Parts: sequence; structure tokens; C-alpha cells
Amino acid sequence: MLYKCIIIDDEPLARELLEGYIQQVPFLQLEQTFASAIEASLTIHSQTIDLIFLDIEMPHLNGLDFLRNLKHPPAIIFTTAYAEYALEAFNLNVVDYLLKPIIFNRFFQAVNKVIKSAPEAINDPIPMTNSNALETNSVENETYFFIKTDHKIVKVLAHDILFIEGLQKYVKIHLPNEVLISLTSLSHLLDKLPSSNFTRIHRSYIINIAHIDSIQGNTITIQNHHLPLSQGNRSAFYDLIASKRLDG
Repeated sequence: MLYKCIIIDDEPLARELLEGYIQQVPFLQLEQTFASAIEASLTIHSQTIDLIFLDIEMPHLNGLDFLRNLKHPPAIIFTTAYAEYALEAFNLNVVDYLLKPIIFNRFFQAVNKVIKSAPEAINDPIPMTNSNALETNSVENETYFFIKTDHKIVKVLAHDILFIEGLQKYVKIHLPNEVLISLTSLSHLLDKLPSSNFTRIHRSYIINIAHIDSIQGNTITIQNHHLPLSQGNRSAFYDLIASKRLDG
């Protein structure tokens, strides 16, 4: 399911930041951006909007008063530089309250709350193998697969993957120069990746051992990322590592 969303913020840089974040989340579809709540009023009343990223301090009509005037408001995530309105905002049943400057991880947590608050969206049957993570293929010993992200399907070469991070119903595939977010599961991807190089080290992480820089205790370092090795995955991980060692 795609969530149709709009941004209402009088700061151009804030709108630009949120636009970039929305483009990275495959279940969000940005409809329009507005510099004021008054400009957005017609759109709210004339078409279906599932989510609003709403600033508070704006000229003429602030975000709180705008929300109070909506008879049937969609999900609301406030995006503001002012912490003092938080209690008032949550009394209006908003999904979340993001303080500027907003980092992507905090943004992604907020939009996942939208899904949790909509049970019908959680149960929406989205076939992972047909629309999100497609079958793995191998040509000339090069494994690859296709995955849906950012409203398009992209090809991912297995050897490029540094590690994969699980986030509830989504995964973040960390590549050397970008991170892809897609609606699928770690278990599904692990089944499709070559077991000679990919292993689960934690309930939230799959790694490509070809990219390991070092192992110290229960910490695995890949580039600048320090990933945890859980006790339950330790034995299988070291068995795989042992098969690659040359020092006996």
C-alpha cells in the first residue's frame, strides 16, 4: 500500500529535506508540497491524503490551528523546531513529533508508526517474491536480484552488498555508495543469497563476509559500521569464517 502524503512547511530547505527522505521510503508517495497551511486546505478537502508532514510555526495559520479545523484529519507528523508544543500536539492524537534538524532514522521511525496505527495496511497482502524482492539469478557466477525501492525496481549485485539491516517489515540494504530500503524480510533475502558469503550475525543483520574489515570480540567491522555478533549466531559465523582462513 502506498501512503499519499503532503508537506506543509514555510521553510524551503525543510521541504526539500523531507522530499528527499520521502523519496527513500518505498511506501510513501509525495503528492504536493505547500508553503502554508492555507495553500494546502483545498488539496486536503478535494483529494484523499493519508499523511501530512506539518510544521507548526507558520504565518497566518499555524499547524496546530490548522489541525484543529480538520474534521477528519489524516495521519499527522509534526515537523518543527519548537519542543514546547509537544504536549499540545500529542493531545491532538498526532502520530509523532519530529524536532528539526530531522535525521533520516528518526523520520523513518515516525513513518513506521503510521503503518502500526493502520492495521488494514499491515495486513495488506504484498507478495514479496513478485513485487518487492524478486528471484535471485546467476549469470557467469555473478548473483543478483531485483528489489522494489523508491517506486522503482532496481538490480542489486550480491557482491556489492556490505550488509543488510532489518527494520520490522522493511530492510535497509547497505551498498558502498547508497542504502536501499524495501518492503521484505531478512529471512526472505537470506534464502536468496549465496550461503558461501552471506550469513546472519544477529536478528537484525545479515552480512557479506567478503566485506569484513575486522572482528573483535562480538563486534564485526565493515567499513565504518560496527555490527553486533549475537551469541546464537556465533558458531555458524565462525564456521563460515574458518572455511576462508589460510592460517589454519
